[in-house]
Amino acid sequence: MSQRPEVKVGVIMRYEHQVFLIRHKNPHGIETWAAPGGALPYGETPQEYATRKVLEETGLTMTADPTFLTVTNDIFAKNG
Repeated sequence: MSQRPEVKVGVIMRYEHQVFLIRHKNPHGIETWAAPGGALPYGETPQEYATRKVLEETGLTMTADPTFLTVTNDIFAKNG
């Protein structure tokens, strides 16, 4: 288990009064709904990563630059 924290990025996309979600396919939260995103690779900005992940996971191209909203500090002890 790595003692280094991972930085995760989740992209909340709004259109009018709706929020766009995807269904998880990976073991963490399998078959649950979540925002597109994942672990931020070294050397990529959160904005670059958000834009890329939205395209990869949904096929959608963002028409505006992502804006930082919030940060959380979550520890998933069961997952290490």
